Amino acid sequence: MRRGKITEGLPEYVGKRVFDANAPIIELLKARGVLMGPAGTLDHSYPHCWRCHNPIIFRAAEQWFINMDHKELRQRALDEIKKTRWVPSWGEDRISNMIAERPDWCIFSPACLGRAAHCVPLRGLQEAHHGRGVGPARR
Repeated sequence: MRRGKITEGLPEYVGKRVFDANAPIIELLKARGVLMGPAGTLDHSYPHCWRCHNPIIFRAAEQWFINMDHKELRQRALDEIKKTRWVPSWGEDRISNMIAERPDWCIFSPACLGRAAHCVPLRGLQEAHHGRGVGPARR
């Protein structure tokens, strides 16, 4: 997807703006008998940008995850969190709760680019994993 337009998938939707494609996609789902109810009957909130208030368009992207229970990573991370001085102090509880609850941790996604706070640097991970590189999960 680029500039809010569909770039791949079914040819009849390529080049359409995402929100303009909603109605024809609903018709396709109806025709295939896979629509989860009559159009317009499911009420849900939709995320909007907190800055400009425009609707947010989600897209699937390749991501790399690490299992938090592999080699006791979860407990090791929680132990290191306790050794860190947090400013502001409430950050410790916030990250501890995230680590404690998540089954996996995203170590890379296109959203990470330029946001080092939640991404692990990937350089050198191959050596760190005994010659086995880390990468996106394959289907």
